[in-house]
Amino acid sequence: MDRKIGIYSWFGVMLTMEDRLREIKKAGFDSTMLWWGDEVAFWDFNKEELVEKAEEIGLLIENIHLPYYDINSLWEKSGDGGRLVNDYKGWIKDCSDYGIGGAVIHLEHDGYHIDGTDLGFERLYEIIDYAEKMGVDIAVENTRNIEILRKVLNNFKSKHLKFCYDSSHDWVICENPGDLILEFGDRLKYLHLSDNDMKKDRHWIPGTGKVDWELIAENFSKIGFEGNISFEVCPFDYEGKAEAILASTYGFGVDLNNKINSKGRNI
Repeated sequence: MDRKIGIYSWFGVMLTMEDRLREIKKAGFDSTMLWWGDEVAFWDFNKEELVEKAEEIGLLIENIHLPYYDINSLWEKSGDGGRLVNDYKGWIKDCSDYGIGGAVIHLEHDGYHIDGTDLGFERLYEIIDYAEKMGVDIAVENTRNIEILRKVLNNFKSKHLKFCYDSSHDWVICENPGDLILEFGDRLKYLHLSDNDMKKDRHWIPGTGKVDWELIAENFSKIGFEGNISFEVCPFDYEGKAEAILASTYGFGVDLNNKINSKGRNI
């Protein structure tokens, strides 16, 4: 099957949002993912203008990525947990209003240790319940704390709670990278694909690091993944031109789609 190929709207090159979106489309991508919810997200356009510009250029907005710098307060009695719930509900409403299918969230920031889950689960339930009512998917991403990812996906059975798989995070954090794809294959909705050296979360162009793409393709094939092949490439530690970064990434996406299909025929 020919899966759509997408990329996050920030790919490490300083351009206006409009120019980035046009470069993405010119490189052949079908879709993009947008940062949402703060002044950085709407530096060039307001919400409505941003959505209209992507549509005008011919890009599907696959999902939005919600801010995570305050996410640890979700689990704390003190702090801004209540405000955060309201913010998330507002951004979920944005998805519904602008025809965006889902939002990606982090469950913690910077390896935060969560002592108790009752309050956080109560707040998450409110967020997920609201997403259900609005017909919007919420996808939790694998970050540093894999234990809380498992607890959330195993305790909340909502059909609107999904999994967003980040390959760079996986290959830095997990002892058996690639296994999360199989463990939560029935919930897998979105991808953040990139490469690294297994030392830091580099978000390199795929194929330039040590991520095992043969294994990833095999596991996607095993679970019958039919979603977009989407990349979160932000190579901050080397310079590159937009055209070269996007061409390399798009070409890798085409090859990865073919690998998944090929492995499916061999299973």
